[in-house]
Amino acid sequence: MILDIMGVDGLKLLEESVDRNFPTVMLTAHAISPETLMTAIRKGAISYLPKESLPRLDELLTAIFKAHEQGEPPWKILFKELGEYFDERFGPNWKDKEKSFWSEFEITYQIGKGIEERIMHDKRITSKGI
Repeated sequence: MILDIMGVDGLKLLEESVDRNFPTVMLTAHAISPETLMTAIRKGAISYLPKESLPRLDELLTAIFKAHEQGEPPWKILFKELGEYFDERFGPNWKDKEKSFWSEFEITYQIGKGIEERIMHDKRITSKGI
């Protein structure tokens, strides 16, 4: 799924998408901020793309969904490809305001931040009592 954060309450739709076990990428222009990025991560999105990346959308989505399918961390691709964009947009050292969140994220994105949330909604796993 690809959802616009501002369209029809995209963050609420993200919750529903994760509940249904759909890998979901958030796309935004006006709502782009460190806070909405962190919210998307917490709610289980597999990536968060600014609309300024539209010229590369096919390339980025292909890489992100491929990584997800192969069990690799899609967030690693995002920050590798668009890390400079976020630094320019949010300012230098923007992650310092939420150091504990980003420290944990840096460690856990290797297995895909939000995976716990997706697993909790995967009927194939929960039906086995795991």
